[in-house]
Amino acid sequence: MRYRKMPRAAFKVKADIDCRLPQMLSQHLNSRFESSPPEKMWLFPGWTVDLRVGRDPFHVALKESKQWPDSWVLMVTPGGRRGFLALMRGSDISPELSQICREIHVFLTNTAGISEVRWYLTGSHTAVGTPEELPWDRAH
Repeated sequence: MRYRKMPRAAFKVKADIDCRLPQMLSQHLNSRFESSPPEKMWLFPGWTVDLRVGRDPFHVALKESKQWPDSWVLMVTPGGRRGFLALMRGSDISPELSQICREIHVFLTNTAGISEVRWYLTGSHTAVGTPEELPWDRAH
């Protein structure tokens, strides 16, 4: 079975905005998509924002990094049953997923207090500067 690697972003966050980061991200996404307020995840420390692009649901998970001080990591995944099947089947990355990553990148690079933004795919050891540079076509 193939597993589709999903996009992640890692970035540095200054202490004066880290407690507001989930709300700030949610507000930015809500200005572009239909999205929920950030919710604290019960399974592990972090936050999730659910959003919808057209009929398709997506999830953005956001948490502080355990490996890097003053850093956060976020992951974008398709949501719902259809999204889970896409992950398991290794289906192509949707234009909607790419659009969400681009909007998140705009937020990260235009927000004071956030720096050193890098994108990678789950399980990859190579990071790039923008979501457009991700090796989407080799993400199986």
